[in-house]
Amino acid sequence: MKEFESDQAKVKIPKGYRMSVIKMYFWVGLISALLLRLVIIADHYGDVYARILWYLGVVGYLWFFAHRYHIGKRRFGLKETVKYFENLKL
Repeated sequence: MKEFESDQAKVKIPKGYRMSVIKMYFWVGLISALLLRLVIIADHYGDVYARILWYLGVVGYLWFFAHRYHIGKRRFGLKETVKYFENLKL
């Protein structure tokens, strides 16, 4: 991950993700949500189909929310580094 340095505060700001990566995680989350909802319909056709959709949906959710956890952790660290709340003028 490439980082930038500012001249004033000497704070390293992490570079964001490319738009293709953002879209990929969006689609993973959306498809996982649809798969988990299709479990109800697939259960009428057979237990095997419902189990396949269930496991694919859960794995997709795990992948999506692991990425969201990483982003949240990165944002929290950046906030602490910059002392965001001290610089606010209310």
